[in-house]
Amino acid sequence: MASSSVPVVDLSKTEEVIIDGLHSAFTDVGFVFLVNHSIDRKSVEEVFEIARSFFALPVEVKSKYTRSDKTRNNGYVALEVEKVDPKGPVGDYKEAYDLNGRYTQQWPCNQDIPSFKPTMEKFYQSCNDLTLKLLQWMGMALKLEDPSYFVKAHKSVYDDTKNCTTLRLLHYPSIPSSTSIKEGQLRCGEHSDYGSKTLLFQDSLGGLQVKRTDGQYIDAPIIEDSVIVNLGLVMARWTSDFYRATPHRVIVPRDNVLRKRERLSIVFFSHPDNDTVIQCVRGSNKYQPITATDHLQELFLQSYGYGL
Repeated sequence: MASSSVPVVDLSKTEEVIIDGLHSAFTDVGFVFLVNHSIDRKSVEEVFEIARSFFALPVEVKSKYTRSDKTRNNGYVALEVEKVDPKGPVGDYKEAYDLNGRYTQQWPCNQDIPSFKPTMEKFYQSCNDLTLKLLQWMGMALKLEDPSYFVKAHKSVYDDTKNCTTLRLLHYPSIPSSTSIKEGQLRCGEHSDYGSKTLLFQDSLGGLQVKRTDGQYIDAPIIEDSVIVNLGLVMARWTSDFYRATPHRVIVPRDNVLRKRERLSIVFFSHPDNDTVIQCVRGSNKYQPITATDHLQELFLQSYGYGL
């Protein structure tokens, strides 16, 4: 990544301009801000409000919905359980709730969080619609023989038995004092995402940092009503690293006032169908073919200590 900022692509422009902008961003930075996209502010605010309500519940209530190897990547992940950087000294200072597909079996009951299920299902579909549009443009940008190649590999995103696409709610609790954080701990450790493409909706607090190729981190700014898009390790593998899966992290704020504020984000991790064979599409044999599910299993074992 040579540039010192994350580029912006306006989806109200012509298709040619959009495709050129995405292609440039994904080959150079691996990250891009989208503005004038199809997901309206009201929908995003509704999801943020429900996420805030869920994470405010007592730990014993949230723990009823704990994610495990039996819930197929659905459910609650408690504070410091996840360590996305295997080299990190301790778990991340965050908690999460994962939803994987329309047939999710684990939903907070209406008594705990009213409207959780219909709101999340609607938002999941909006995110997937935008993702498929982006995957189509990427196929066109790469001049694939079949521009819909990536889209066709994401047919089962509503079935969590066939696809691991996940909507994730993230909560970074306030940090009341310096003693709350362990040495070397981050809100989210350095990592590259696992799947094909990620949509990220931030609140106004920020904290995301993107790693340049020279090893330096830059802050991702807050752009109102935007969505951040970045690519994951599956897409990098598919394209022989022509498209970048850029490492990133969420830091603990240096400012004591900001430390005392909670941070929320909404993330849509897109994955190809489990049985998709990921093989290089640009005539390279840089990586051996592997199924999407085997690739994800390896990464899950590193972060969670169990597979899918």
